[in-house]
Amino acid sequence: MVGARRGPQVAVTDATDSARRKFRREIQAGANALRVLAVLASSDRPLYGIEIIELVADTDRVRGIEQGTVYYILRSFFEQGLVMIQTRPTGHGPSRKYYVITPTGQEALSAWISDWTQAREAVDSIVTAVRGS
Repeated sequence: MVGARRGPQVAVTDATDSARRKFRREIQAGANALRVLAVLASSDRPLYGIEIIELVADTDRVRGIEQGTVYYILRSFFEQGLVMIQTRPTGHGPSRKYYVITPTGQEALSAWISDWTQAREAVDSIVTAVRGS
């Protein structure tokens, strides 16, 4: 490119690392929501937060999910009507919140899986073309 200037290699590496971290965060945000909703959908009983975290970790070969992230996602799901909350006494200490996917949540999950599959296929075809060049 005529007139293009590049800074020192360190700056390029820092920029690349920063862009990669941002890219990962964006992918992870959507994936985390999908994973949490899928765990709830696959359960035959209401689940509380720590169970959800453990179940996601059990099915995750790449990385776990932060506890605060799960509770943020669950709160958002509740506000959107994707999950219901059942509060149950524990017999000791505060009551525990259990989460159950709603029919709206089931519909959302089905749409998200379709969207994820389409996006993955599109990205895979581009990556395959780039690697083949």
